[in-house]
Amino acid sequence: MESYQRISRWLLVTVVLMGLALPVMAGAKLVLHEEIVGDHEQNVITIWLEGDRLRMEYRAVDDEYVLIFRGDRQVMWLLQPQSKTYVELDQEAMRKMTEHMSQMRDQMMQQMTPQQRAMMQRMMEQMKDLPPEQRKAMEERMRGMTGMGMGPTSPPVYKQVASGEKVKQWTCRRYEVYRDDQKVEDIWVADFETVGLSSADLQVFEQFQEFLQALSRQIGESMQFLVTIPKEESSQPPYRGFPVKSVVYEGAQVESRAELVSVEHPAVPAASFEIPADYTRREFMRMMMEGN
Repeated sequence: MESYQRISRWLLVTVVLMGLALPVMAGAKLVLHEEIVGDHEQNVITIWLEGDRLRMEYRAVDDEYVLIFRGDRQVMWLLQPQSKTYVELDQEAMRKMTEHMSQMRDQMMQQMTPQQRAMMQRMMEQMKDLPPEQRKAMEERMRGMTGMGMGPTSPPVYKQVASGEKVKQWTCRRYEVYRDDQKVEDIWVADFETVGLSSADLQVFEQFQEFLQALSRQIGESMQFLVTIPKEESSQPPYRGFPVKSVVYEGAQVESRAELVSVEHPAVPAASFEIPADYTRREFMRMMMEGN
């Protein structure tokens, strides 16, 4: 399960980066350092871009993962170099995943009594207007009933709190991000030009963002459990620029830190966006069920 949790967290980082619609010149290489405070982990994230292709490498102390997105084929691969295995996510894989999750939902529905279903509906309605602390407590009760976390999430609120702050050689604006009136992140943003990036080439990020949104939408729709789960309104960051540093909070504690280390524009080998010949394919749902 730990390996799958790493992949899930890594994909979350990817979704956040893609959600920011970071525009980068073709042939770019970005290196970021990430620290997971509670686990005392120091990880390295390397992003390679070339046209409509993206490669993201995540290296931890004892593990490594690679994500490859091909906009020309509308496919995403998740590679595990240590085991020389990979999983493929495309429209067909999404369809199978949706079917599997729908079956899981139906099984859970059958196990619940009519009284439990009615209680679930009431709790979902009540959660919409609850303060953060009470909402969290109710989510815990719902997890006990279904084994899932199902509470709606409020959209983030961005507040610029400073300008002219230095992160390495970059001059930044600092934003605080809030959810339900609780600060969840600090972000330092530098202008694209000062980081050495261009706003001209958004193609691969836009395609990947659309791909991830379609995946998220299918999963969300298949896992609705007896009730309609409120969808979070999209909330794009109000700034134009590149987030060169971020600090994520869990309550009052720092959960993780990430910082841009370097930006280069090398020639990227075409093989970087292909599956190595000696890798073995695994089914995505089997990987999720086995937890590795």
